[in-house]
Amino acid sequence: MERVSIVAVRVNGEGIHSDSASVNGEGIHIGSASVKGEGIHSGSASVNGEGIHSGSASVNGEGIHSGSASVNGEGINSGSASVNGEGIHSGSNCAGGQKSCNCDKNDLVWRSDEGMVRDIEALPVTRLHFGDTGDYGGGSTEKGYFTLGPLRCRA
Repeated sequence: MERVSIVAVRVNGEGIHSDSASVNGEGIHIGSASVKGEGIHSGSASVNGEGIHSGSASVNGEGIHSGSASVNGEGINSGSASVNGEGIHSGSNCAGGQKSCNCDKNDLVWRSDEGMVRDIEALPVTRLHFGDTGDYGGGSTEKGYFTLGPLRCRA
């Protein structure tokens, strides 16, 4: 399955600093969205959409820790990014060895964790939650972003 990089809606801010944020309160219905802030600094960021079936969800910075990333309140697991797992990561190719996600490495290098939601029971996606985007030792503020690809159905 190919990755989707075309973006139909883009929200690009200096950062999401509140406890929660949403894009298009009624949901993102146009198929694709990207939210990019100079960091999601506290609480959670939510996107109410029709679903993520193809594309990617990634957080870089002190990104997605096990159980901190969720679709509709359920954890996202490795590789396929289906629900009821622990974090998002790219299979066995994780930085730092023992971490669940590349973004858990805590080395201030931009990394990517991504996957696709293939579990039809997880649709429609009503929110995404990413955790651990606070301050990294030494006063450096952690940053992150995520992209959503369009819902694609296959027979």
